[in-house]
Order: sequence, then structure tokens, then C-alpha cells
Amino acid sequence: MVTTRSQTGQSTKDEPSLKSNTSEKHPSDKDSKPVKQSKKSSSSTTEDKAKTQSGRKPKTVELLLAKGRPMSEFIAVDKAQESTPETVLAHLLNALISSARISHTIAEETLAQCVSAGYQNIDTLEKSSWEERTDVLTKGGYTHYREKTATALGQLAEHLREKYDGDASRLVDVKSSENANGTVKKRVKEFKGIGELGADIFLETIQAVAPSVAPALSQRNLATAEKLGLGDANQVFEELHRDAASMAKLCQALTVIRLEGKEHEYT
Repeated sequence: MVTTRSQTGQSTKDEPSLKSNTSEKHPSDKDSKPVKQSKKSSSSTTEDKAKTQSGRKPKTVELLLAKGRPMSEFIAVDKAQESTPETVLAHLLNALISSARISHTIAEETLAQCVSAGYQNIDTLEKSSWEERTDVLTKGGYTHYREKTATALGQLAEHLREKYDGDASRLVDVKSSENANGTVKKRVKEFKGIGELGADIFLETIQAVAPSVAPALSQRNLATAEKLGLGDANQVFEELHRDAASMAKLCQALTVIRLEGKEHEYT
């Protein structure tokens, strides 16, 4: 936290001693120099004022954005910054994997292993066996829920084929007259293994390539944002100049600092 320092100068002149010689003048108030007071740093004063007005540290949003990483940075998917079938399916896999009680680092590594195995391609995912999916999850360190999740991956592929003809991009294809956020969330929750939390995770990440669902902010990250003095989803979105990709990065940063218990570093 920025703090200000106020240093008060003190006179170093000793009080003159009295002498018997009456012709010698004593220093008068008029002759003495005024004590100088040091001024507060203008930058510190400005930052303190900003913190008082906003309720948070200046540059908090910028610091969070620097920490946030969009999925396109850590998954090897072609056209990762577009809402292609493979990109959207990768986000769906991430939602399924990350909604379990595991660390975010294990979730990232497991997703990377799934992408390496080609599971972002619906044909590859459909052809994979339960044993193969279990092995891939194990390589990512996803050991506690691997059997259940291996089954859920197979069910995900089945539902995607039956409901969307295997095209995951149709999940985020919403008419302009619809509530995109609510519509997409409802669709995602129809997949077995992806509940409320998984749907929120999907919306937070997919908004980077499907801006119609922005601003998306899960209840858990909303609580963290409010704790940091950032406000609600709409307030954060406005501060980010309504940029959906930045909103996705901020959500990822909020997730990381919440899971690592580092909120205090930003308050």
C-alpha cells in the first residue's frame, strides 16, 4: 500500500546566551528564520486520494490483467482466438475438468494433455476408449476423479453429437434477440458432469472468443472482485472499456489469486 510521509523540520539554531554587554543585540522574532515544513509527495497524495475515491489501490485492474492468462495462451488449438468448433470444445473440456476440486495448475496441465490427445476434435474424442481417457487424465495429474471424468468425457461427446451434430461452436451461436449469457449457460448445463460451477467457468473463458456472453463473472469471482473493491460484473466490464477478451483475462486472474489465497496482495 502506498503510504505518505510527512517530515517536520526543526530549527537547529541554539538559543543565544545572555551577556553582560548591553550593546550586543539578542535575535528578535523578526530576525529569526521561519521553520520550514516538508511537503507531502504529490504523487503519494494523488494515489491516496485515488484509493479513497475508488476503495481500492490504483492500478489494481492493471495488475490483475498482467497476472491473467487467456486460454489461447496455454492450449495448442488452431485459431484459439476464434469460436471454431475445436476452440469451443476445448473450453467445454476445461469447464468439465476445472469444476472438480483440484488445483488450477492440475486443471491446466490436464487440459493440455487432453488437447495433446486431440480431444478438442469431436471425432477423436468419440473414438477414444474409457481406458485411454483415464490414462490421459492421469498424465495431467487428475487422479482423484479420473474414472468419473473419463465417463463424463464420453457422455459429453455423445450429447454434443446428438444435440449439435458434433459442432461445439453452435453452443455459442445465439440470436441477437436472446439473452446470450443465460441461453449459453442453460445449454452448457445440459452436459452431464457440468453443473452451475462448470457453466460459470465456461462463460468466463468463452467470452474471449464469444463476446456476446460478456460480461461473465462467476459468483465466486464476483465475491473476490467485490473484496478488492472492483464492483460487480458490469462495473468491471465498463472499466475494461467493454473488452470481452480483457474480461476473460481478469476472471482468470481472480480465480488464481482466490485459489492461492492472495487477495490481500491487491487490497
